Amino acid sequence: MKINYLIAGAVLLCCSCGQKTASSTDSDTASAPVADTAPAISAEEKAQEDSALAAKEAEQNEEAEKQALEKRIREIWKQIPCLTNENAHPERVMTPEFKKLYSTANGNAEYSGDMDLMEQASFCIDYQDPTPGAKIVWIKIDSIDGDNARATVKYSDRNVPQPHKLKLKRINGVWLLDDFDNLRKNCRQVINMTAA
Repeated sequence: MKINYLIAGAVLLCCSCGQKTASSTDSDTASAPVADTAPAISAEEKAQEDSALAAKEAEQNEEAEKQALEKRIREIWKQIPCLTNENAHPERVMTPEFKKLYSTANGNAEYSGDMDLMEQASFCIDYQDPTPGAKIVWIKIDSIDGDNARATVKYSDRNVPQPHKLKLKRINGVWLLDDFDNLRKNCRQVINMTAA
């Protein structure tokens, strides 16, 4: 009889332990987070996504750089000599090389007294009669290649039907004028013609 009670007690004990284990296992399963069933992005798709983001960022940077350069060209233009801006100082916005060439050509042309040479070594804006309230109509950034850029400026000058062509160079982070309508070439010719 005692043996039967012992066996029955052992069976009860085993059953209760089994239930506790089952209950704790069931609750553990119930509280476990559900695994994310969304399909993983493939390496190729990730690379395409990264490439698209990089292209968009590069495009935004390029647009910002063009806008900054356009603003700088407007500042430079205020120093371009013309009949509506007789107090201009182009040397302030020129690259050192262009400034030296321009100053030498102007000095030689003035010393020679030759009006044609003086005109050849000038910016040639407005020519004779300036347009009243002359100003920039539009600016087009043709290219930016590192620290070199090209731009086209349409100025409301009735005597010059063609827009002006500018070359710019960035030196120590500042864009400077490096040529204006082939003025560099004209200055070299003036210097050669007036060389002693």
